[in-house]
Amino acid sequence: MDIDNNCPICWEDTHSNENYAVIRCGHRYHFLCLYDWITKDNHTNCPLCTISFKEENPNSNNLNKEQESEEEDVDEHGNSQLLLACINKLPDVALAIIQEYPENVDFGRVNNDTLTPLMYATKNNMEEVALALIATGESNIEHKNKHDFTVLTYACNNNLVNIALALLDTDNDAFGCLSDHGDSELQWACHHGMIEVSTKLIEYYIRHHKAHLIGNQNTGNAWTALMTCCFKKYEQLALQIITSDHGNCSAINKMGKTALIIAIENKLDLVACKIIKHSTCRPIDNLFTFDPPYKVKSIDLSHYYDENSNFGLVSNDMTPLMLACMYKMSKTAYYLVRTGQSNHNYKNSQNQTAYTLAVSNGLTDVSTILKKHHY
Repeated sequence: MDIDNNCPICWEDTHSNENYAVIRCGHRYHFLCLYDWITKDNHTNCPLCTISFKEENPNSNNLNKEQESEEEDVDEHGNSQLLLACINKLPDVALAIIQEYPENVDFGRVNNDTLTPLMYATKNNMEEVALALIATGESNIEHKNKHDFTVLTYACNNNLVNIALALLDTDNDAFGCLSDHGDSELQWACHHGMIEVSTKLIEYYIRHHKAHLIGNQNTGNAWTALMTCCFKKYEQLALQIITSDHGNCSAINKMGKTALIIAIENKLDLVACKIIKHSTCRPIDNLFTFDPPYKVKSIDLSHYYDENSNFGLVSNDMTPLMLACMYKMSKTAYYLVRTGQSNHNYKNSQNQTAYTLAVSNGLTDVSTILKKHHY
């Protein structure tokens, strides 16, 4: 038995298992053995020579200088000790490696699977390790894997708010990627309700000339971030996306719905009105008032809209105007009528029209204008 190559804890050969660590005193350990030694038994020293895992070795001057300068140990898969600790979800081992700051540790090393320690730490929900790696400033946060993802994609996909915020604080220009299903980081953040992250992402996209990602439609169900916010009733975030003027408000998903329809179905009156206001083909800033009695200046708004707004889209046998009347959203219904693009004459299979729904639900302003213009 070759004692020098045996794990000092289990005494089995470390060469028979690629998952091993070498601490500052030079002794090899199996990762799992070291993890149990530190976490379960609360040990902080090497079981052979009692040198602390974290404090500087007082006998470090006696170490072989050639050993200190040699390159980092890497296995056949391109994994360093730090990578293996992150792959095997051993946060204490990973933190011990990071905090030691040995000269030959590459915090941003990319393995054969094109992943870095930071990516594995993020994928495996090792928040403290990920934040420690980001703080080194050498974790290769701009790296994109073989799928063209950055670590921010993983953070938003896994709902890791603190990691995502720390990454965005670096303001690295590499962010702004789409996942396998065509989702942007913003779409994942909105899906998980990461409000602060979503707000920073909108600002980031605009600042880095990637504003088109705000209105990105994914390839799965053709949803946008705005649609998700309307569906989940994240009103303030939806308003921020709309007012960015990059929300792709007229997009239609595979269910045949626009963000406007989803907003009306969820009774988000202000969001629906903002969508209408920001869907014009000409500036309209001074024509709307969002306070009672919800009037519009005496200008024909139809000159400010065209069919590309999709305001008259029929979904589930109802138009947005009919839905607004049914849900008694008088403000939204009133503005839709005034756009001239609301498909007001549509009659569904139950012989309902916007006018009959406005009358039956007591929307006097809406029914009056529909009747006046022979709608």
